Amino acid sequence: MRFRYDPESGALYVRVREGDIDETLDLAPGAYLDIDRDGNVMGAEFLSLEEFAEIVEGHGGILDLPERVEDPEAFRLNLA
Repeated sequence: MRFRYDPESGALYVRVREGDIDETLDLAPGAYLDIDRDGNVMGAEFLSLEEFAEIVEGHGGILDLPERVEDPEAFRLNLA
């Protein structure tokens, strides 16, 4: 797992595995999940550390990223 922080934009990227990113899904406002063509999670981007902290706090202090997204369309709909 690799973390990348851009101090200019404030964005945080967490790369969980290497490979090609096929699609980016909305995880939450200000947060995105990158998946490959098989639905494997490649990484997550948070547009600011503050948004990251809010998302983690909103999940009881723990944010578990899924290893795989079976149905990207259903994943999007579950966020509403």
